Amino acid sequence: MLRRWLLILTLPLLLLAVCLLRSQRFERAENEMTVGMAELKAALPVPPDGALWEEGKDGPVLRVTARAPNARNAISFRLPVSAPVHALHITLDIASKNIVRGKREWEDGRILVRWLPVGKKGTADVDAVASTRGSENKQGGSLVVLCSYGAGYPVLVIENLAASGDLIVSGMEITPVKHRAKWRPMRWMLAAGWLVWLVAFLSGSPRIALPRRYAAASLWLVMGAYFAFPGPWERLYPMIIGYNLGEETGKAKPAPDRKAPVWEEKTPQGLVGDGAHGKIPDQRGWIIKLRQQLKNQRLLLHTGFVFGIIVLFACLVGARRASWLAAGMVLAIEGAQAGFGYGFDSDDIRDLICGAIGIALGRLLFGKLCGWSAFSRWVALPPAQLAPPAVPNGFPDERKPAAAVDP
Repeated sequence: MLRRWLLILTLPLLLLAVCLLRSQRFERAENEMTVGMAELKAALPVPPDGALWEEGKDGPVLRVTARAPNARNAISFRLPVSAPVHALHITLDIASKNIVRGKREWEDGRILVRWLPVGKKGTADVDAVASTRGSENKQGGSLVVLCSYGAGYPVLVIENLAASGDLIVSGMEITPVKHRAKWRPMRWMLAAGWLVWLVAFLSGSPRIALPRRYAAASLWLVMGAYFAFPGPWERLYPMIIGYNLGEETGKAKPAPDRKAPVWEEKTPQGLVGDGAHGKIPDQRGWIIKLRQQLKNQRLLLHTGFVFGIIVLFACLVGARRASWLAAGMVLAIEGAQAGFGYGFDSDDIRDLICGAIGIALGRLLFGKLCGWSAFSRWVALPPAQLAPPAVPNGFPDERKPAAAVDP
């Protein structure tokens, strides 16, 4: 009973630790400034055709109007950094007015970050920050985008490639950030806490040997790291608690050959290819790519995934506890998506239903074909319990008188 109450009380603390660790992941880069709408307007007081500066209640507002098809109405700002940076923290207030998407999926209003490689070698990495279509209003969003090849020079791109309509940027703050020094050790400490909790959860049955408990707990943690936290997400949104970047340490000191910020009228030769505007090259991880390729079989994918993990866990800790582990994995994945700001809709409800179906099918298969054979019982039981006691309850039967011993 005490173990059960400890598990119940420590689980919320571990979940809170996940949110707090996420909020402490990044801090401001030294000697770099935060760029807002006022700095962008100062860098480009007279925007190109199709763009217009307006005065809003909180400062400058940029309106970008769609032009003729294939006209690529885009504005680029090379951000003022004194050295290559690893990541950017971005807060956004954007809206769309009657944006009609073009023939292709990416022809709408969107904001990108290009990462120019150091040394003018290689191709630019491109991250999607936000997109909008129709008439909608997105206020107060924040996220972090990472440079995939370590560090680079960031370029902000605001573009409207739709058939018609306006993209309105009313607020924006861009802050160069880096990982905190304590992020990596704290992440391992949190993983150790989850490992102890999972092993304690699996310790309720003497049938499960200690190596199997650790194997199942470790496997659950590895899968959770890939699919839930930190997860395979393309953009790093805060998890319930906003990012704490700390105090600004100083203003930027641009390099001698860098002016801050500068509007680029054309692509820098040798740095950025044609993919910088419009369609973004596919730079996602293998998990996201697999989900995208199998999006038409999403229900089958989720059912098969849960079915596979419950069978795997059942071979280690039995069907009942494997069901709890599989259910916990499903809830962790969907909860992380909602906590990171990706929303929760009817598709996620269907994913939960598919997870329940996968658990039921896995238990059915394990019960029919596998079960606990004599060999699995021998491996799972601790050595002290392999041979049952010869006498009931470990004591002589007191109902029978002791036999006389002939001296």
